Amino acid sequence: MKDFHTHILPNMDDGSQDIITSLEMLKSLKLQGADGVVLTPHYYYDVEDVGAFLIRREISVNELLKHIETRHNYPNIYLGAEVAFFPNMSKYKDIDRLCIEGTKYMLLEMPFGKWSHDTLEEVDNLYNNKNIVPIIAHLERYIAFQKGTNNINDLLKLNLIIQINSGAFKRKIIRPKYHKFLTTSDIYVIGSDSHNMDERKPDLKKAIEYINNSIGKNRLMNINQLGDEILINATRL
Repeated sequence: MKDFHTHILPNMDDGSQDIITSLEMLKSLKLQGADGVVLTPHYYYDVEDVGAFLIRREISVNELLKHIETRHNYPNIYLGAEVAFFPNMSKYKDIDRLCIEGTKYMLLEMPFGKWSHDTLEEVDNLYNNKNIVPIIAHLERYIAFQKGTNNINDLLKLNLIIQINSGAFKRKIIRPKYHKFLTTSDIYVIGSDSHNMDERKPDLKKAIEYINNSIGKNRLMNINQLGDEILINATRL
């Protein structure tokens, strides 16, 4: 299983604040069945430009790699970002530098509010104008905001991948309404959205167990296959 959403890089955002925590998070994910982890610190357009963000990320990941001595104790590591949506982002010249390195896939955090037609059009433009395939971060967290609209269904019609947090499988946030999507869709991957080893620790195992036991081994196999396809050309650290 690949974990497509983590805040493991130390001192990058509201995630891990030190090397020890980062290493513990990676080891925990390895023990839970993760063979690949994408490091996705938050990126906010209104806080810093892409260049400054990438410099900070490089410093953080280099410091982390210094402390990973025995690679077989850890999952494979890939670099990305969780990019917060902003208007006209498809026209931003450096937006493709925030994709998972070596790929055209980018983890995108949607606005926490009711989306407009322009919002969905801009997501579509990432693919049409930039050849970027958005991976929509934690779909389950937007559902309540879109009540009374067709926004979720309209989103699912676009050229994208959906990422669901592993924590959603232990609660009834997404299961009742979107069980058919979970059962039949070929466009979703899983992320732990882990931040630390306390209240937001890695819990990928819960998603693996739920999918395997309640949805089926074939669905789990399909999710794993999609994850492999996304990262087939990705730069592995």
